[in-house]
Amino acid sequence: MDNGSLHCSIREQLKRVFQLSIVQKILFRQESFGDGQWLLTLLDSAIRVHGANFYYWHQTSVVHDYQKRLNIAEKNEYRLLAEAVIFYLERISEINIEDDLRVFHKVQSFKRLFTQQNKVTTVLSRIDVQRFEEYRDELFSNITSLEGLVRRISVLDDDLVKRASVTPVLRRKLDKSISSPFASAVALLDSIHHFCLVIAFRSGPAKALFCLSKDGDPFNPNIYVVANVILISNIIYFATRTFYLNIANYSLSQQLFWSDVFSQGMFLDTVPLIMALFCALQVDILLRRGTSMEIDNITTPNYARIAVALTTPALWFRILRYIKTRNKHLSTVVLCFTEILRDIKWFMVVLGVIMITFAQMWLSLTYEPGETNSYFVSSAKGYLKAYTMMLGDLGDGYIESHVLSIVFIAYTFVVTTVLLNILIAIVSDSYQNAFISSTLMH
Repeated sequence: MDNGSLHCSIREQLKRVFQLSIVQKILFRQESFGDGQWLLTLLDSAIRVHGANFYYWHQTSVVHDYQKRLNIAEKNEYRLLAEAVIFYLERISEINIEDDLRVFHKVQSFKRLFTQQNKVTTVLSRIDVQRFEEYRDELFSNITSLEGLVRRISVLDDDLVKRASVTPVLRRKLDKSISSPFASAVALLDSIHHFCLVIAFRSGPAKALFCLSKDGDPFNPNIYVVANVILISNIIYFATRTFYLNIANYSLSQQLFWSDVFSQGMFLDTVPLIMALFCALQVDILLRRGTSMEIDNITTPNYARIAVALTTPALWFRILRYIKTRNKHLSTVVLCFTEILRDIKWFMVVLGVIMITFAQMWLSLTYEPGETNSYFVSSAKGYLKAYTMMLGDLGDGYIESHVLSIVFIAYTFVVTTVLLNILIAIVSDSYQNAFISSTLMH
């Protein structure tokens, strides 16, 4: 039996045990939870085991086969410890009013007096329901008040984090933290900094880029200086936050630190800041060179244009990534888009091979050595031709020869009929999976 089947089997057995009425009633008692340190101890043990396993697996050049087998055992131990914590949170979240002993005894006494089962619910008063909710909220509050519970859970594997985040007991903690005045103030401050970053970049380096030459736009030094100060200040603000966040992750778990450093989120957070700083420095250097009269008329270099053009969408994507954490509907759209891009990667490989094949065939059938364009320029046009034909720009070159007509028909049939339907099927499945996942998370 593999590890996944073993964990599923253990989980099902525990679920059957914890579904027993007597066990549910024990879980509802405050005494069963105690001070909650045992829950944190389980998480700390799982983090230590996972951190050691992460370290040894990345020392493959010096680790022997025995050590690798030992790491597999440690990985199983980590999963069992982490599963125990998540399983407890899931079972606590399923507690209902019948698990209250006082209500249970009251219902049982009522059943002895009345044999009709449909009258059982009438014995429960509003006071009983209110008492149950107060007792349950107190139990949930004791669990979520554990210091460092959420931070420890965030270190676990993604599937465990998702299972924990959808439990009502943990969602109360997250909702309370997000809706707190401090969190709202921080969110507002971050929003202001994000938009100031983009506005300052477009008003400063992006605008000054076209003021280098004498025939360019008029240069306003006051706006440029203010925009650059705001831009650098915002870059320092976000860089400082990222630095302290990494320090907190490292103090909690080295595995969390390294996985976060090389994550996609860290890339989307840091790269736009580096690109914006690079553009600001390059434009400032060009302006200083023009002011010092080292060069009479500076033309706008292409590399600077490209850098500014690439930095602009990077900054806006950074804002989009921030907003999606604040709005569940937007996060659903972004999640679906990301899932679709991830699922169509192999489709894009097949499509690219077919387009390259057709472009090279088209070049071989249409290129004439005496033409003005060189062979490599014609090759680039062939790739562009393959792309435009895929979008519906047919042209009339394919009717010049029978062979070219056959190639054109075969290409358009494969791309527009076969691959397009495959793409629709992949996108539909990816969207459905992403939408279900987003629904569970929210």
